[in-house]
Amino acid sequence: MEKEIPIYRVAEILGAISHNIRGAEQPLVLMKDLIDDEMFKKAVFSVQNHIQNIHNMIKDILKIRELNFKEINLNSLLKKYFRNIKGTSVVIPCDEEKIDFVFNTLKKTFPGIENVEIYNVDKSVVLSFGNIAVKKDILERINDLSFQNPYVDLVVSNRIIKRHSGNMEISYDRITIKLPFSPI
Repeated sequence: MEKEIPIYRVAEILGAISHNIRGAEQPLVLMKDLIDDEMFKKAVFSVQNHIQNIHNMIKDILKIRELNFKEINLNSLLKKYFRNIKGTSVVIPCDEEKIDFVFNTLKKTFPGIENVEIYNVDKSVVLSFGNIAVKKDILERINDLSFQNPYVDLVVSNRIIKRHSGNMEISYDRITIKLPFSPI
């Protein structure tokens, strides 16, 4: 059985990686200005973009770490991204910024989502996003936190829901999120 690394150590490691990647970018920028070769400049620009993407992904991963709970009306948050919301109005303790990130990610990843059903089950609120087509590769990579995963924001969203003591299930035609009324 593998030993799990404490989250504070993961944050330290990712912070160091991000810092080192940013440090490696500086010599490239200097060389780009000194060398008058368009192909080289395009290559350096491409590397800079990749470095920025990696830095942004690390920031997204670190978003999981800290939660700032307060009472939030989920319906108000959902209305920012989805047109048709059916069910009761629900107020739960959660981190608004992180849950907003989850809803934004769902809308970006599955732009066809318009309908959300809200209902209560066993001291939890269930959000059901239906009538969507989920690609097989998304289902296969929902736990893959590697930088090569184009769905890393969806993986981060899944982990945010878990940090709220919730659950996110993705099937071929539906996404279901279950959040407790009182997170542990």
